This record gives sequence, C-alpha cells and structure tokens, in this order.
Amino acid sequence: MCQCPVCGSVELETMFTLHDIPVFVNVLADEYEEAIHADTGNQKLTLCSQCGFVFNADFAPEKVQYSQGYHAERRSSSAYRAHVDAVISQIQDVIPLCHITALEVGCGTGEFLKAVRNKGLENVKLIGVDPSIQSYTEDGIQFDGTLFDEDYLKDLSIQPDVIINRHMIEHVINPLKLLQLFRKALRYGGDTVFRNTPFGLDFTT
Repeated sequence: MCQCPVCGSVELETMFTLHDIPVFVNVLADEYEEAIHADTGNQKLTLCSQCGFVFNADFAPEKVQYSQGYHAERRSSSAYRAHVDAVISQIQDVIPLCHITALEVGCGTGEFLKAVRNKGLENVKLIGVDPSIQSYTEDGIQFDGTLFDEDYLKDLSIQPDVIINRHMIEHVINPLKLLQLFRKALRYGGDTVFRNTPFGLDFTT
C-alpha cells in the first residue's frame, strides 16, 4: 500500500497522472536512437490529505541514476545570472558569507558556488557535492563527485556553517531523511539551511 513519504499516512488522493514521460530532461543523447529509447516512467502526482505533501506515487528510484552527463547549465542566460545574484543577496541578508564554510548539496556544475566566489567574499570556504560531476578543486572550491548520504558525512572533515540546497529536494523520494542529513552535517547552534525550490525560498536556522 502506498504511503506518504513524509508522514506515513495512507489517506491519499491522486491529482493527475502522466504516462511514459522521460525520466530525465537534462541528459543529452549522443545519437538519435539513444534519444528516442531513453528511459521513461509515470508521474502520478498524489496529495497526502494529512500533511499536504504532494509526491509522485509511481516514482521508480532505480531509474533515477544521476551521473556524469546530467546537464543543467544555464550560465548563458542573463535572466538566470540575475536570479543567482538575487539568491546570493538573500542568503547574505540572513548569514554573511564571510569567514564561514558553505556546503551546496546538489551543486551540479558548480555555477552557483562559482558565482559566490566571484563576489570576492572574504575567507569563505566553498564545498559542492553532486554525483553528476567528478571530484576536483577549482578556484578554491572543493567539488565532491558523490552522493550526499551517511557515507559522505563520515568522510566530511569540515562541518559547514550553512547548507545551500537549490532545486534538488523536490527530486528525492524521502525529503524528511534529506533534512535529517542536513541537520547531522551542520554544527550545533546557529546553523542555517537555505532551500530553494521552484515554489519559493526557505531558511531554517
């Protein structure tokens, strides 16, 4: 029986269903045949009557394997660059990005962290983690090409002062578990999680 991944309720209502849609919209195919035979799945948007959470009841996690080749590059868009600058300013209003460590979970190609670095902020350590990239260091930014999970936290030598999570939490099957991992990664006291989704902005301190 299907349950709400947040509260466990079985009081669910199907809102609408889309059949056989591409699993990924940001993966580029090298050949035509590869493109037309891309993996597909169903999207069954379901509302939990208890907590109000909306999720895909037909989500198949085995089909979603984020790896190198996942493409979400948007730096060529002036509107997107303006959006990134606005988001950085909003974070700065809550927690100044100086003399701290900031960890972005689901950093993609690192465009956001590079924008933060280009602000010339003083003594800020930037770390990005994402399974779709290789591990490397560029302009003082540490990129870790792996999943953000319990194993990653065991190897994380520096606990962040702030976690940045942009347009990612809506893609995970268990958002509550992800939030618990955020809490575990942060220092105790005075820490901040910044979440950005297609539906708005949110800070937790």
